[in-house]
Amino acid sequence: MEQRTMTNLILAQREENDPVPLGSRVLQFATISFDVCYQEIFTALLSGAQLHIAWEEHKQHPERLIEFAVDCGIQTMFFPTSYLKFLASEKGLLEKLAKGHLKHLVVAGEQLVANHNLKRFVREAGVVLHNHYGPSETHVVTIASLTSPDESGRDIPDVPTIGKPIQNTRIYMLGPSGKLQPKGVPGELCIAGVCLARGYIGLPKLNAEKFVEDPFFPGERMYRTGDLARWLPDGTIEYLGRMDNQVKIRGYRIELGEIESRLLAVDGIREAAVIAKEDNTGQSHLCAYYTGDRPIRPGELRSILSHTLPSYMLPSYMIQLPLMPLNANGKVDRRALPEPDLSASLTEYKPPVTELERKIVDIWSQILGIERIGMLDHLEDLGVNSLSYMRAIVALEEEFGFEFEDGDMSAGRFVTVADVTASVEKRMRVNV
Repeated sequence: MEQRTMTNLILAQREENDPVPLGSRVLQFATISFDVCYQEIFTALLSGAQLHIAWEEHKQHPERLIEFAVDCGIQTMFFPTSYLKFLASEKGLLEKLAKGHLKHLVVAGEQLVANHNLKRFVREAGVVLHNHYGPSETHVVTIASLTSPDESGRDIPDVPTIGKPIQNTRIYMLGPSGKLQPKGVPGELCIAGVCLARGYIGLPKLNAEKFVEDPFFPGERMYRTGDLARWLPDGTIEYLGRMDNQVKIRGYRIELGEIESRLLAVDGIREAAVIAKEDNTGQSHLCAYYTGDRPIRPGELRSILSHTLPSYMLPSYMIQLPLMPLNANGKVDRRALPEPDLSASLTEYKPPVTELERKIVDIWSQILGIERIGMLDHLEDLGVNSLSYMRAIVALEEEFGFEFEDGDMSAGRFVTVADVTASVEKRMRVNV
């Protein structure tokens, strides 16, 4: 790394909402091996602030860390995003922190969505929440400062904005052909300017892949992050996740991070992860996992998401977990997420009684690969999509020897298995 990268960041912070005012008290949380450590140290010492170093036992016991911060009169704290999410998920911890002298909270490390718990904390504690973005190869290159609603009534945004580029930094959103993407269109986030590192030691191939020539400033370098983002109309950047988290479902290219950000904006949801899974027919489905402050039915969640996401981006399976599995780095362990358990998503089980009901349930069971389906089960909760819907129509027509008219089985008309049964009964009476 270059020394000028840190110098540029500190000067940029002073130009805007400085998280370390003159004479304040700063908590050093990061270990000496993490680049954020130097941001904590030098933003404090170059601002005439006191630096209070947290012990390891403080970090491992959040209540002790908060007590330490309150006792020391800490006004500025730097946290990994995952640690802040943990504090926000534990009842009472943020409230204890709000009783101290905290004025600025700086987070970085992974995607941050200001959910309702964090919004309430920012409002009630009068804290400024600074979201810093930047890979280690560039340190911090954008800053978003989230505050309480201003006089215009504008609230903290729900979308995971990472703010605007800091001084002496250039951000590009590039499409597959290497051309600049217009506002609102996702592209690979690429970084240029004084913030770039010299490169990886002893890894020439990786350097050649990641640190490339800036196509818009000949003779200068550009870093390819592999992150997906887009420009918003106000000039800020919305982070959409990693490009390797991009999947293709039924011909649509989908950004999993975008779905996760919409989930995290729902009142009561603390954590969210979305993955793609294949069923026994080889069809891919979106599976959403989430933790929350209250029980949230998949149907309720799907209804909320439908206001901000197109139908092809709505997860087929939505599973609420008591805790999200984490890896050693404190991030979601996607490989440890459980297989979809549809029984948790179903309404009160009403078994099929008549021969007709049993035949219809059997057809749905074979198509969806689900053994236990009841008459009141919601088709969306069962993971029915446009393809499985069409397969069901064909199977029903073959089973009962007639063809549905266009209006009989139009997509979106039916909510439950019982609704489908009623339509079949109606068509059978007409044929008779």
